[in-house]
Amino acid sequence: MPESDYDHFPSTEWTWLATRVMEAPRDSGIAAELRARVMARYAEPLRIYAKGSSLGWLDDAEALVNGFFASRLVRDGYLVKWFESAMPLRRFLANGMLLYLREERRARLRRDRRDGASLDAMYEQGGDALAAPEESRAFRELERAWARSVLGEACDRARNELESAGRGHAWRVFERHFLDGVTYEQAAREMGLREESARPAARLAQAKVRDWMKWLLALEGVSESEMDEAVADVQRLVGP
Repeated sequence: MPESDYDHFPSTEWTWLATRVMEAPRDSGIAAELRARVMARYAEPLRIYAKGSSLGWLDDAEALVNGFFASRLVRDGYLVKWFESAMPLRRFLANGMLLYLREERRARLRRDRRDGASLDAMYEQGGDALAAPEESRAFRELERAWARSVLGEACDRARNELESAGRGHAWRVFERHFLDGVTYEQAAREMGLREESARPAARLAQAKVRDWMKWLLALEGVSESEMDEAVADVQRLVGP
């Protein structure tokens, strides 16, 4: 759907997503659109997850992610199962990725038994680490990568919106104060603004970032009642 068809009300985006997910099994165009959206957002977080997983030794991380997408996202109704689960999309995909990796491990074991390969050599690569703490660490890294992606896109969209409206100075003050850590006084001086106008300008940009975060999260299935908690999760995961 063209961006001009969206607005800033997360409940509208949530309803749009719910409708599209339920229509996807009967409409190949919608299914392809949703797959593309999921892959664009999650390819890198899932690559990080695969690389850090106890089963990451099975193949190159990018190949594992491509295999997971080809195995799961092409299934009719896969995203319907996610939506009906009421589970955060990142958790649903991470669970699916781990199941896929375990399937790949079993397939590898069967092939190696058939071909007479040494299972001891496999275990030396980490094949016996199913219960290792690497899985929880890998998921935390996935979450951090996902949060950076959401926040980064929200910032890009907020900046573009402000600049298009002739309010680019609001973004620059926000960036200098919140991202670079300079005082409002210094940011105002650099831009030739009055200090008393710098603070509300930065708050405007901050509000725009939050609006876009909500918009993006709604497109991942976050409901209005869960939105504040989801925004706080992004901020917590991106923080130090």
